[in-house]
Amino acid sequence: MAPLPQSPLPMNPTQNPPLPEVAAALAPYIHTRAETLRIRRLLSAHLAASLTYENDGDSADGETPITHLTLAAPPSTLVVKRTPKELQGGGDARVRAAYLSALQSHAAAKKRYQALRDEIEELRESRAVDSASRDVTRGDGAAEEYIQLVKLRRKVERARVVDKAVEKVWDARLAEGGAGGIGKRRTGVREVVEEIVGKQPDMPSVKLEGIGEESGKAMVEEMVWRVKRGVVSAKADMDATEERKIKAKSGIEGDEVGVRLQVRGLRAAKAELVRWLEDELGKLQEESVLEDASPVKKRAAHAGDGDGEGRPPLEEIEERYREYVAVRAELVKTMDAVKGQEHSNITTIAPPKDVETSSPDTNAESVKVVDILPFMPSLLQTAREERALLQQGTYLRHQLALTSEESLRTIGRLADESHLVTPGASSALAWASAAKDVSVSTRQYLQGNLEEGEQKVISAEETLGEVQARRENFERLKGAF
Repeated sequence: MAPLPQSPLPMNPTQNPPLPEVAAALAPYIHTRAETLRIRRLLSAHLAASLTYENDGDSADGETPITHLTLAAPPSTLVVKRTPKELQGGGDARVRAAYLSALQSHAAAKKRYQALRDEIEELRESRAVDSASRDVTRGDGAAEEYIQLVKLRRKVERARVVDKAVEKVWDARLAEGGAGGIGKRRTGVREVVEEIVGKQPDMPSVKLEGIGEESGKAMVEEMVWRVKRGVVSAKADMDATEERKIKAKSGIEGDEVGVRLQVRGLRAAKAELVRWLEDELGKLQEESVLEDASPVKKRAAHAGDGDGEGRPPLEEIEERYREYVAVRAELVKTMDAVKGQEHSNITTIAPPKDVETSSPDTNAESVKVVDILPFMPSLLQTAREERALLQQGTYLRHQLALTSEESLRTIGRLADESHLVTPGASSALAWASAAKDVSVSTRQYLQGNLEEGEQKVISAEETLGEVQARRENFERLKGAF
């Protein structure tokens, strides 16, 4: 058997290129294996010499040494270390050295910029926290200072009112002391009033219920009421003094002097009556603290328990007051008639039954004192009822004053808290005007929304109709097919 012919070995194109032109072009880039390895080691050494880790140690902190494999996948911690010696020559080497230096400067500047930016962010956050805490502290302090200022302002206003009232009272006292014995005349007026009307009956010895349980708030309200009463009295005295000064300067002479003295006496009597009534009302105020402790209300409650049905207290009070006015007028008329009679053991009264039907021209009948004895229980009962009515009226006036003051305080507080009225508004008219304006704007807003809603409903109905028509057409076409 003849041996097979051996095929020639394949030719290496890198050693003997088939084309001479290709061999000439690739000649500078074709090297032997040893030359190629040498070039790779040189490039790796050159690159390793130009790089280093951020901590300036090749493997001081456990970092991987810079090798050919490390350079194939370089970590983020590698940085350019220095300019290689091979690039410190002239020409292209100098340009490359400048480029590497610029890269180093850029990396350093970027690192510095990032550090400064982080530092600025930290300072900004710390400053924001400090400013917030400072604002909170300042806000609490400002609120406390404002509250203290408001309290001090209220105290100063109250002190000014009291000072003005004291000055007016003092001036009025001085003017009365130098007006020709007005004070003595006032004492005489008191005696005349007591002689005509009679002395004020003593208060019942039995204390009203609930006096012992009087709280501090009731005492404060009572003191405020007394101060208001003193202010009103001082104002009345001041007005009277001003009128006297004006009339004294007008230069009245002759017969008008007597008229002036009469007017002055009448005014003094009026002031004395006002003072006497205020004193008596003060006594009643000290005894009548609670509404349930009123004798009239107690009597009405007992009567309601016995009868089962009673008239309202207000109507009963009005009826009693009308009877009291009529009897009082008749008694005054009778006392005027008594002064003209000669016999002192005869007194004139009008029968209680004829008080409402008697005419002003009818003369009162004259009876003896003995004839009055059967009517004494009724008179005593009337006196007790009059006293109870006075106490009830005093209590009601006190309650009305407290309610009015509370309403004013509430209106003022709401005005300070609300944005509808100006702060400090104490009248309900401001609230009415603000409510009217707000109602108008609200009505306009609601009307606009209502119209818009109606338009949207109409549009929705039209859209729904179109959808329904399309659906019917679709069903019709579906049925046709």
